[in-house]
Amino acid sequence: MGRRAPGQAQGKGGAGGKAGAQDDLFAKVAPDAERTAKGFQPAARSGSKVASKSFRKNGFLEARLITRWAEIVGEDIARATLPQHFRRSDDGGTLTVRASGAAALELQHYTPQILDRIAAYFGYRAVTRLKLVQGPLPPRRPRGRVRRVILPPEEAASLDALTAPLADEKLRAALQHLGRGVIGRRLSTEKRR
Repeated sequence: MGRRAPGQAQGKGGAGGKAGAQDDLFAKVAPDAERTAKGFQPAARSGSKVASKSFRKNGFLEARLITRWAEIVGEDIARATLPQHFRRSDDGGTLTVRASGAAALELQHYTPQILDRIAAYFGYRAVTRLKLVQGPLPPRRPRGRVRRVILPPEEAASLDALTAPLADEKLRAALQHLGRGVIGRRLSTEKRR
């Protein structure tokens, strides 16, 4: 079997075609990536690769330790903690976790359970020591549904005028929804100033 021409599909028939060319192109661009039906890679997949580099700078070999923290240690512990740094050593590693002042003392008692949960999640003792640092945690966003934004009449009229020329009802509704969110966020930040 010789070399195949660009765009020719690999296989017995040698029928070639557009599908084979797309497969070859995708294999060159993202050989290990997950594909959708049209050959695109999910944005979350490439975003996690970019984030992984940042996590590695702070000592996190596994980005999942950050992104899945609530899943690993449980929602209650995750609300009071934030993993900050991982330092690898011969006997495992030390995970530095920031905790709010009130929770730090209580978390000392939960250290063995936290280490066990991390080991159970990864399948090995990636972390052998937990170092607690007291400090403020960043504010968390509430996870409820966002209320519908009620715009001032002049803003609503402006948004309607911008989307009126669109013939597609679904597109118009989606853009109005997006516009309400953007304008509402802008107005709420202006009120805080």
